[in-house]
Amino acid sequence: MRTFRVSSATMKASAIARESNLRERGGEAAWGEIERMSPLLGKKKEQTTTETGSRFLGGGWRFTLKGSPRHFDDVMQIIQADGKSQVYFGEALAYERGAGVALWRVEATNFSWLPKLYTWWAEQERIEPIQFSIFLYIPPELKYPALNLRDYTAAQVESFIKENAPRT
Repeated sequence: MRTFRVSSATMKASAIARESNLRERGGEAAWGEIERMSPLLGKKKEQTTTETGSRFLGGGWRFTLKGSPRHFDDVMQIIQADGKSQVYFGEALAYERGAGVALWRVEATNFSWLPKLYTWWAEQERIEPIQFSIFLYIPPELKYPALNLRDYTAAQVESFIKENAPRT
C-alpha cells in the first residue's frame, strides 16, 4: 500500500485555489459552500422547553410505554389529544432484544386519555387480524415491564402509575 504525504503548503495552496475558483464563479468561500451542502453545519438544534427551562409540563407522572411500531402515531395522538399529557420522547422503531418496538416516554398530568387508548386498542384488534400488547415501564427499571396493559383495566393502570411512577 502506498502512502502519500501532502505538505501543509500544498493543502493551503489547494484551499486558496478552491476559494478563488468559487469567487470566479460568483460563489462564496469554501466554508460557505460546505454550509450550503449540509444544512446541519453551523446551525444549532432548537430546544423544546417550557418557561421554567424544563421539557416537562410539571406535576405529572413519568413512565414509558412500549408497543407495536405500526401504531406509533395513533398512540402518540391519543396521549397528547387533551394537551395535559405529553410524549416527551418517542421512537417509532427501536430494537429491544432483537424485536422492533415503538417507545413512548410519557409525562401525564391526568389520565383521561387512558380509557380512549383502551377503546382504540380494542377496535384495532377487532379490525386487524393481529393482536398486540402495550407494556408499561416505570423508571428507573426500563429493562423489564412493570405491567402488560392487556391484563389490567384503565383504572387499575392509572392507580398503579400514580403509586409507583416518579413525579416531574
